[in-house]
Amino acid sequence: MRVSELAETAEAVAATSSRLAKTDALARLLTRAEPDEIPVITGLLLAAPRQGRLGVGRRGIAALDVPHAAEPTLTIADVDHVLEELVGASGSGSAAVRTG
Repeated sequence: MRVSELAETAEAVAATSSRLAKTDALARLLTRAEPDEIPVITGLLLAAPRQGRLGVGRRGIAALDVPHAAEPTLTIADVDHVLEELVGASGSGSAAVRTG
């Protein structure tokens, strides 16, 4: 599943006050997801990734200068893999891994 689908769903959930609409949007997202993506998606939606504490704050993420892709290609698996790398980074050079 593409991260853009997750982002669109998160925006739809934030844009409505209807609990039924929120539940419906989340149910549609999770129904389309592969079983192994569900824990990753859930963690991202709750701002609690399955990897736990990443050692990267909002300020560090906001400081990244990454160009937007012409077409959405980033997948949930891609994000999960990068988060695994962040958590595994330690020692000399770990700050460089965390800041791109």
